[in-house]
Amino acid sequence: MFLYNINNFEWVDAWRLFAPILLIHLGYVALAITAQICAVAALVRSQAGSTSLRDLRTRISTDVAAQRLVIALAYALLATATVVLGGKSGANINYTNEWMITVGMFAGLGLNQAAAIAFRRSAVRQPVQWAAVWLSPIAIALQPLVLLDPTIPTLAPDDRQAKEVAHLSEMVRHAKAPIISDDTVLLLRNGKAMQWETFIFTELARAGRYDERGFVRMVRDKKFAFFVTEGAHGDVAFEQRYSPAVIGAMSQAYPLTRRMGRYTVHLPVSTGSQLPH
Repeated sequence: MFLYNINNFEWVDAWRLFAPILLIHLGYVALAITAQICAVAALVRSQAGSTSLRDLRTRISTDVAAQRLVIALAYALLATATVVLGGKSGANINYTNEWMITVGMFAGLGLNQAAAIAFRRSAVRQPVQWAAVWLSPIAIALQPLVLLDPTIPTLAPDDRQAKEVAHLSEMVRHAKAPIISDDTVLLLRNGKAMQWETFIFTELARAGRYDERGFVRMVRDKKFAFFVTEGAHGDVAFEQRYSPAVIGAMSQAYPLTRRMGRYTVHLPVSTGSQLPH
């Protein structure tokens, strides 16, 4: 599984996937990082005086609060490390799910810490705790401003894109032939089975472990209703998911393309009337 995840890894692809999510949630991320620093400081302070690793483990084993902090911090560390796997070919936004869970968890802890200090239920022992107090209202106020800024890309589709995806879903549901889609969820939500995992078979063909000529013939013979891809000819993601032979066959048999939401739909000319204008 690990070797599969690092296949065709590119740092730029990882950053391209991660950067919009980081930007959109910048206030919460800053609050979460502050809370993590507070948690580490509290853990170090509570375990001060430990003379060895064995002694530290013994003390933590009897401190439930410390155990919870260690588990939460370890989970956050591992989740952050896995974000870089977004740089492999075929990665998608779901690769950041675990990381976003930890951001939400520690942002909540940061708000709790700030509230405890603000209402004098907790003493201020570290400068970073004051940072949490001041950062909390700023982070909460910043998020709506970020999401309302039209210059910042968001993950949610606008009204036009939502209508296009709804129309595409109708096309998927009523298709008489199999559909090749980069997005498995689009098929499953509309009652269709996943016929082909594009990236896996392309990698097998490139490695000489699979003869794709049969699939290329099926594409040229228009055995599929249409293709739904993330990206188009010339885009890095598209070139990674499809071999030159398959791309050539698609261009011949499915020459009509139209952007629908975040997808590119490839149809034969005979069914092009299904696309919205």
